Amino acid sequence: SRRKASSNRWLQRQLNDPYVSAAKKSGYRSRAAFKLIEIDNRFKLFKGKQRVLDLGAAPGSWSQVALSKLPSRAKVLAVDIQELEPLAGIVSLKMDIFKPFLRIASRCLPLQTKLTLCPALWAQ
Repeated sequence: SRRKASSNRWLQRQLNDPYVSAAKKSGYRSRAAFKLIEIDNRFKLFKGKQRVLDLGAAPGSWSQVALSKLPSRAKVLAVDIQELEPLAGIVSLKMDIFKPFLRIASRCLPLQTKLTLCPALWAQ
């Protein structure tokens, strides 16, 4: 079967995108990692943090960046409605981020050491 024109355009963008290539070379799961790195360079999101909750985490590149920016004993919890392929050092949950349990759990993390990332909101 033939691809749709929109699929061909997406594929061409992917093949020509320098961030897609850089993500592969750096071991990140997607080009979105560079968005978070840029945000962190400007605002120092991870400074002083010990725990990160990544909501809407799939495919996991923001969790990868978070783990690389945190101290060695820090924790990253990645949550997504899709199954997340395992990432070393990251705990993942397959869960709907709009469920009440997750809102309660996120409040249980000490506020002074918590950072919540939600790339799902950036995609809209």
